[in-house]
Amino acid sequence: MLARRHLTVMRPETYAARVLSVETDALIGYWPLWDGGATAVNMSGAGKDGTHTAVAMGNAGIGDGRTSGLYDGSTSYTNIYSAGLAAAFNGAEGSLLIWGKVSGVGVWTDGTIRALIGILAQVTDYVIMRFQGNGTILGGIVAGDTSKTAIFTSPTDALWHRFAISWSVLGNALKLYLDGVQQGATVTGLGTWSPASWLTNSSCIGANSTAPGQPFSGTLAHCALWSKALTADQIAYLSKA
Repeated sequence: MLARRHLTVMRPETYAARVLSVETDALIGYWPLWDGGATAVNMSGAGKDGTHTAVAMGNAGIGDGRTSGLYDGSTSYTNIYSAGLAAAFNGAEGSLLIWGKVSGVGVWTDGTIRALIGILAQVTDYVIMRFQGNGTILGGIVAGDTSKTAIFTSPTDALWHRFAISWSVLGNALKLYLDGVQQGATVTGLGTWSPASWLTNSSCIGANSTAPGQPFSGTLAHCALWSKALTADQIAYLSKA
């Protein structure tokens, strides 16, 4: 009789597992945007769920077997504000990453500013990443009314792309990334994050406010926020499907 061989079957790593494995203790929020209802579930374990408004769920995702949310460029947004988010957010050091796919190539240059994500505590303290509508993408942080931003050339297709921003006052660095590669030079001279209070209507995915302001047109997925500046290697790792 032949001896039975025991085979170890390796399961492929899911993208969600990848996100949850990076700087777990510093992961403030992870909204994968594959939900089926109005709640934008936060998977970081911190209970900071958001709320979808006019977002069509269940669209084709990044290729990980999951779906994404479709934002109509007019009325759609996902409000991720919570007291927990405000308490955990680190204006002195952090990282944001989101996957986005425009509804058509014309979105890049149609003259309309469209926010991928905005986290605004006050008008003097916020983090933003947005399309400028002129073939460029802007990302930056305003802290204590000191504005530091960087701009880089946008893609020209209607495929999935990975957008990320990291900042560190101690490290004196603001960096923007497209598809895992830093774009342009590192920006220095960041200010001090010091909001007296938090706005409850201005921390959104797919817009910069619940108005909605600067609404995004296209599909979004896997939005994650850390209270730590990720390394270039970590962002490259998170930019693989």
